Amino acid sequence: MRDGDLELRSLEGDDLAYTLSWRNSPDVRKWFLNDAVITEKAHKDWYHRNLSNDKDIVLIGHGGTTKERVCQVSIYNIDESSATAEVGRFVSNPRTVGMGFVRRSIVLLIEFAFSELEMQELYLEVKDDNFRAIELYKSLGFKVTLESEKMLRMGLCRAQ
Repeated sequence: MRDGDLELRSLEGDDLAYTLSWRNSPDVRKWFLNDAVITEKAHKDWYHRNLSNDKDIVLIGHGGTTKERVCQVSIYNIDESSATAEVGRFVSNPRTVGMGFVRRSIVLLIEFAFSELEMQELYLEVKDDNFRAIELYKSLGFKVTLESEKMLRMGLCRAQ
């Protein structure tokens, strides 16, 4: 998938050191439901478990003039029978925060989910005090569908 200088491809083993360091950054992990530091072994185990899981697609974005790794986005819990899937695990290279790569990657992910995977609805969960992320998701058309203790569930329907 491509949008100008941004390209998304499947996560590979060579990407794991990057994504682990991004995810374990205190400024990033505080926004995850599980905000514990992830070990290298746990990260590699997760990656190897998901290699054969067609219900979990993890993509890495390359962008800019250097084509460096800029972000990770995922679609998972893919349910063909209900045509729904969860999106998330959005993490950014700290050096490229604010350059729009995550937003553009999520747009490509949404387009892929609706056109290629034929999903009818996407959803995500976000901490209710992650105002920057909530505003991003709202700007992409996601709407709050459920509020629970410290979490929001947001959804986006294909017809929107």
